[in-house]
Amino acid sequence: MEFNIAPMRDFLWESYGIYTTTEFLKSVQDCSEQEKNERFIDHALDNMFLFRVKRDPGFKLFIRDKVDANPVLQERIRHIVMYLFGKTSGLDYIDEDAPGPKGEMEILIQAINAGKNPFEEVIRHSKNPSLMHQYNEDRLERERVSKTKYLEACLDEAAGHMDNELEMIAIRQQMLEYGTGKYHGHVLAADDPLFPFAGFTADTQRLASNYIFKNIKYRERFYGYSNQMVEDPSLHECTIWQIPYEIILQEAIFGKSVREFVDNIECIQNCQDLAKFELDLATIAYQEWFLTLSRKDKISVLNDDYPFEIRDDLLEEIIGFVNNSLDILQFRMEQLYNAKYYEHAAKIGEFVFNRLEDGKEKYFTASNIATYYREFEDYQNALKWYQNAKKLTKHLTKNPTDPNNGEYKEFIEWKNCAEMEFYIHGSDHFRNEIDKIQQNAQNLPDYARNSIELNLAEACRRTGHHDLEYEHLTEAITINELEDKYFIHISGRLDYFNRTLYDSNFETIRESERLMKTEVYERRYTSATQSYQYIDARRWIDRLIRLKPKPYLYQEKAALCRHAGKDDEAIDMLRKATEATDNPREKASCLISTALIKCQKTGSIDAEIEDLVSSSLLSLGKESENTVQLILSKIVNPIVFDVVTWSDDDLRNQFLETLATEYEKCGFSGNPDLIIGAGFHSFHFCQEARERYERALPNADSAPERVHIMSQIGSTLFLEGNYRSAGKWCKKAMQEDPDNDDIILGMTQCHIALMEYDLAAKTIQKARTINPDNITYKQVQKGINSLASHVISLQRIESEEIRQTFRTGDWLLFSVFNAQERDEYDIGPVVIEYGKGVEKLLYESLLKPIRQTIHSDTTYFSSKFGIKKTFWEGSSNKHAPLPRTIKTVLGKEEKSLSLGQWAHLVNDLKDADTNPLVQEFRNLLRKRGCNTKRLRQIGNLCGRLSNERNGAAHISFYSRDEVQKKWGEMVTIINDIIARVPSSGPDSLSK
Repeated sequence: MEFNIAPMRDFLWESYGIYTTTEFLKSVQDCSEQEKNERFIDHALDNMFLFRVKRDPGFKLFIRDKVDANPVLQERIRHIVMYLFGKTSGLDYIDEDAPGPKGEMEILIQAINAGKNPFEEVIRHSKNPSLMHQYNEDRLERERVSKTKYLEACLDEAAGHMDNELEMIAIRQQMLEYGTGKYHGHVLAADDPLFPFAGFTADTQRLASNYIFKNIKYRERFYGYSNQMVEDPSLHECTIWQIPYEIILQEAIFGKSVREFVDNIECIQNCQDLAKFELDLATIAYQEWFLTLSRKDKISVLNDDYPFEIRDDLLEEIIGFVNNSLDILQFRMEQLYNAKYYEHAAKIGEFVFNRLEDGKEKYFTASNIATYYREFEDYQNALKWYQNAKKLTKHLTKNPTDPNNGEYKEFIEWKNCAEMEFYIHGSDHFRNEIDKIQQNAQNLPDYARNSIELNLAEACRRTGHHDLEYEHLTEAITINELEDKYFIHISGRLDYFNRTLYDSNFETIRESERLMKTEVYERRYTSATQSYQYIDARRWIDRLIRLKPKPYLYQEKAALCRHAGKDDEAIDMLRKATEATDNPREKASCLISTALIKCQKTGSIDAEIEDLVSSSLLSLGKESENTVQLILSKIVNPIVFDVVTWSDDDLRNQFLETLATEYEKCGFSGNPDLIIGAGFHSFHFCQEARERYERALPNADSAPERVHIMSQIGSTLFLEGNYRSAGKWCKKAMQEDPDNDDIILGMTQCHIALMEYDLAAKTIQKARTINPDNITYKQVQKGINSLASHVISLQRIESEEIRQTFRTGDWLLFSVFNAQERDEYDIGPVVIEYGKGVEKLLYESLLKPIRQTIHSDTTYFSSKFGIKKTFWEGSSNKHAPLPRTIKTVLGKEEKSLSLGQWAHLVNDLKDADTNPLVQEFRNLLRKRGCNTKRLRQIGNLCGRLSNERNGAAHISFYSRDEVQKKWGEMVTIINDIIARVPSSGPDSLSK
């Protein structure tokens, strides 16, 4: 038997995603609402873990160590992979254009194929973040196309098997995520009325989101957009990991491995073929480890910091892949240096230095290490390594014609040491040393003097001695044998000096230097925050503040301090931001943040905190028309963002009360509880928002404000999935403002959510009457019509047994559509199942209660004989016999009426009207809200559905288009019947 290895090679993670999502969907079937909520919360945490492990190199390293230490987990992963191989190996699908390896390896391969130097190409991408961003964007699009095609093939395969509905939902959900560009989502199941087994999860998702919001420390990082700039992968490339049994798996599945090859060509090919498998296997291992944790441990893991460190064991692993050659580490050093990861480049350099034996190689490595420390601004370590390099120049050639001879390099390292000593001993020492170097270099060849003068000029530039820089540049350009590239550089720099002669203190040049440093600092700061390296981020933001002490930087530093639990430092940063800004919005934000920190720190509200709250409000001014919106966005929203995480409910309420009190004291117009409620509402904290809205309602100053508050209360209930209560609040609002477009639309949405499509259509038609040109209303009306003809109104049916009957009909239909394309389709079983559902609905809602009432009435019923003979058979003198339809309902054996019998029920009742029992039967129908008119309507609809059923039984094959048309016709009839059944049909919002 031949196995298809392509899915495992190119789509292991996608196959695993289908497997895990299917298992999750199984876990939320047939469980209580509470259990479902708990599982969705855990699932949300699992996906947040996945989001972070893809971005945080320190976190990935931490998890890697955990997996390495857990052989039981490793065995579980092996079983999962082999299961997935068995499941996918029969799939008839190969993607000839699968993206293959990503990141550095793909850039290397592309460069080789283009005839370029592969290592130079990687370095070029490391230097230029925009180039790397462009590559990542292109890669994401290629992955999206490839993965979507694979998932389509999986969907076709799944559709060919019975009882595979949940797997099909899982595949469809993955397709949706890749279609929107998202890699992750905090739930992997979507509400889909066409697929009832997916469940209606809107409120469950909101609860999971609220839980995450309250408990996860770095929650703002998890709510990014799909188009956010992809993080720099340089540090991730430093972690090369193979699960202990990975090579065995590769050989078992693919017949080859990255460790077994004849020559370099085969080695590169194997690495290229198996790169995606290796990456996916590692990600599966990370995820499976996280799944073993309790919820408490998951939160603890997600809330911790994991500073990335290049350890010796990582570097040993890297060189182990290339026969212990240090060349790969030399390349990695240069790559990290160009990506501005200076400290990590230095760490690799120290590792390499300790393993080198050749004195010349040790010199160049030591000099590079020192340069990395210099750029990292660790001048003590830089000086130490420059001094080491200076000593190692004795191992270099003495040949004066060699550009790298020892005498020349000794001068260079002397200069480097002098530059580092400037930061220790000051400017005078630096000037003296530079002068000595210049004097002692006079006897060197011109090419060496040129280079030394240029190096001295660079040292003077970096240390801010621009007067000396100018002198050494001028000296260098007068010496013979100056290379063209140096001549161009020196000429350009001197021209810049000449254009700024007016600036005697070189402030223009200094500003240019600051801008270059700022660019590096901002790149490292952004990279650190995007990858959760917050300890590293504090280092770089400190340097940014030193260069340009802007208010927003103080605020960001305050946020980092709060993450680290350094509240006093955070307060100090906010104080500096407040003093530095003249922007009232920034000032308000700083003041309220300070109040929040102090309140949580002290556990109480004092006069200082009250003053901070008042000052933050007053800083926005009272005259602006947008003041209330500013208060909401700049004060209330930050408060909500913070206080929802507080464990002390009393303290939270006290703070909110302080805000409301100070709001009124400041003389602002408007309702403070309404504004606070809007803040909670914006973050989907519905209960908290509703409490504030309900407090705001009695204090509303006008009818429009009352209507607005009632509509917002309804909105919070709607978000919670309580559509009936939401509709009642909309109804209250409509009583005060019947023509309010927004309220009418809200009521329409409630009816739609309750599957009351007939009532939704009436309500939206009213809105269209008021505003006939509104495009939104037209679209809503169109959507209602579509739903009414494609989705059975199960929400309006109380009996789970009846709902299940209709669902069975749905699945019978979906199995038709999800199978391979055919010329003919049999929908007879679908129509029969739908008919059963209608018959059960009508019997349970109307006939069964009437049967029970009559059977309990001794006037008509005898416990021994059943319906009394005089009523059953009738009397030729007094009254007609019971018609067959009534006998079916009231007989000893419990039976429902067929659809055809319902079609004749009105006439049967009319023909036997002289029978007292028939009269009682009609009266009982009327009491249940089913008068003759409604009964006739139900009968006509049942007759139409009966005809459809009979037609499907005798003409059992249709084209695909005919099936879709027939389905729409049947669902429309069924929904019309449901709408007329008194227990479901009347305006449920009036109950």
